Amino acid sequence: MSVQDRENWIRRGCPFRLMQPACDLRDVLRSYGYTVYDIGDRRHLEAEPPQDHTPYSRTGYPDPAQYGIGYAIDIMPPGASGLPSLQQLGAQLFADRCKVVAGISWLKYMNWEPERDGGGPCYHDSWQPNHARRDSSDRGHIHLSGLTGLETSTTGAGYDPVARLREHARQLAPSGRSGGRMH
Repeated sequence: MSVQDRENWIRRGCPFRLMQPACDLRDVLRSYGYTVYDIGDRRHLEAEPPQDHTPYSRTGYPDPAQYGIGYAIDIMPPGASGLPSLQQLGAQLFADRCKVVAGISWLKYMNWEPERDGGGPCYHDSWQPNHARRDSSDRGHIHLSGLTGLETSTTGAGYDPVARLREHARQLAPSGRSGGRMH
């Protein structure tokens, strides 16, 4: 059926728009230098069932996905760029979603590796509606999928997990002051 879905989508002119909160996050991360993908490749576009990287997903939650809308992004490893690792970035995204930080409240689920690339556990953390964790085989990147009903929401505007991560690290860093009393 997904091959037919893809062919029908091509006949309709390939309509695609990424849901706004995922688009906002994608653009913030790209501005730092991360590679972030949205629409899937042919393998995604012909997968059964079609999922959130397609403009005809059948895995929408809590409502059916809207035709022509993509609900997912993939964040690739930053390499030796000085950017936070996928593990650091994933931990910030996960912590913010668990704390219900408004800018990431659109997140339906994430697949990520908290310890190291290609080793250690890989998790599928979902909020549908409550948090649940299971193992995943979706390695090598962070996959984020969004909730339906938020296609045009501005809830993600201004959310910057890299800045949040760096601010947190700055707060934890030693101040460099001597051990005297403050006056």
